[in-house]
Parts: sequence; C-alpha cells; structure tokens
Amino acid sequence: MAHDEAVQAHVAQVLQRNGIEKVIVPTGVLFDPASYEAVSTEKTSDPAKIKRVATTVRPGWKGSTGMVRAA
Repeated sequence: MAHDEAVQAHVAQVLQRNGIEKVIVPTGVLFDPASYEAVSTEKTSDPAKIKRVATTVRPGWKGSTGMVRAA
C-alpha cells in the first residue's frame, strides 16, 4: 500500500470511529442537491437518465448532525 493510500485509510478509520460514515452514491440514483455536490454534468438522450447520478467522483461523509462533506 502506498503512503497516500495508507494515510487515507487511517483518516477513514478515525472518522468512522468517531461516528462519521462514508457516503457512496450509487450510479443511477436520482440526484439530490441537498445531499450531493455536482462537479459536472453529462448530456443524455435517454429520459431514464435525466437528473440521475452518472458517476461518483469522490465519496461524501456524514455524521449524526448531517453532511460533513457532500459526495
């Protein structure tokens, strides 16, 4: 494991021990601007994909009082 990956894993463990949970947004779910942060958009001609999550760039984090960082 590279140093950066080890640091990321350690930070994730510390956050989780303190009640902060990682939020992974599944592809295809309805985009919720209150919970997610859009970093880009993709055009589609498929009506079933409009306003849906195409890709998750980074996970979010939430605690008992709400989102710490949006996904």
